[in-house]
Amino acid sequence: MTSPAHIPPPRAKMALLTWLGIWPLVTAALLWLAPRLGTVPLVARTAVITALLVLTITHSVLVRVADARAHYEDARAHGAKILEEPTDHMYGERQYNAEDPWGHHWTFSQTLADIDPEDWGGILRD
Repeated sequence: MTSPAHIPPPRAKMALLTWLGIWPLVTAALLWLAPRLGTVPLVARTAVITALLVLTITHSVLVRVADARAHYEDARAHGAKILEEPTDHMYGERQYNAEDPWGHHWTFSQTLADIDPEDWGGILRD
């Protein structure tokens, strides 16, 4: 049995909320770009600007955990969709990736060692 906390919201509701969140940004972009786009029809202007704005609205979530393997086992036991098993990386992190019931991707990371970036080919920039 699925608890109410694990039932994803209806797709139509999420689409509406996403549109309501993006609409003010698109409107502002249209008002700013309209004089610059000249004779481009409104529908085409709207489609292009919306596409450009949607492409810029991305995110990545990295969560620090004390024990990535234990966290992974717990997440898997509770039905998480595992995208990548825990992996030890040369830069001193143990990480795994999962997808929640709503399709969001999460990276969980545990610091194993503080490795100098030069030791793994990283470049320090000022």
